[in-house]
Amino acid sequence: GRGRGFRHWFWGTGLPGWLRFGQAAAPNMPDSPETEKQALMNQAECLESELDAIKQRLTALEENKKA
Repeated sequence: GRGRGFRHWFWGTGLPGWLRFGQAAAPNMPDSPETEKQALMNQAECLESELDAIKQRLTALEENKKA
């Protein structure tokens, strides 16, 4: 499978898959500052949720190691 990294790519980047992987097919239009800010905020939120999941897994592994 593709794993957790592919989970929230649309919300993290604001781009559908065809645009994310086919940059040559997309028009070369600069983003407005508001659009870029929202995309960066979405990406930060996605990364924070992934980091939380990693921390939870590490905690679970440590608890299992102690038992």
